[in-house]
Amino acid sequence: MMKIITILLSMFVVTGANRAIVQKTFLKSKVLDIRGGASIGPVDGDMVMDLAKAGATAYVAGAAGKYIATASGSSSSDLADFVTSAPFALNALCAAFSAGMYGLTSSGYDGLKAYTVANILSLVLKINSGGLDKAVDTLLEDKVNTVLNLALIYVTFV
Repeated sequence: MMKIITILLSMFVVTGANRAIVQKTFLKSKVLDIRGGASIGPVDGDMVMDLAKAGATAYVAGAAGKYIATASGSSSSDLADFVTSAPFALNALCAAFSAGMYGLTSSGYDGLKAYTVANILSLVLKINSGGLDKAVDTLLEDKVNTVLNLALIYVTFV
């Protein structure tokens, strides 16, 4: 039961918190205001979106390569198998969602926020399908997506 309460409170903080609460909670320094946002080492919002677009492009190219290999009877390369794995597929979907939401920029949702929201939504839906009583187990099984979402939340909203 404690797992469920912890996850629900965490999701409430992530989705319901406004910028002032997040700034007070994470003891945001004035340097972040000057710089224009948070980063994790060299990874900032622009780099996240560049990596997302590159990953989505690699996924499409890998899928095309696998299709051609299957149609011609040859085997696909390990690289094509790697870039068409589940994390790359999710990234391609979230990047496409972000690009499709470009029209909402006047509402305050830029590409990075839309990409982050799509990733968070995918993780929440995965938790929901696994059952809320097994939420922590679901997060631990999908460590790549969990860590990615935590990094995205920090870079986007802090």
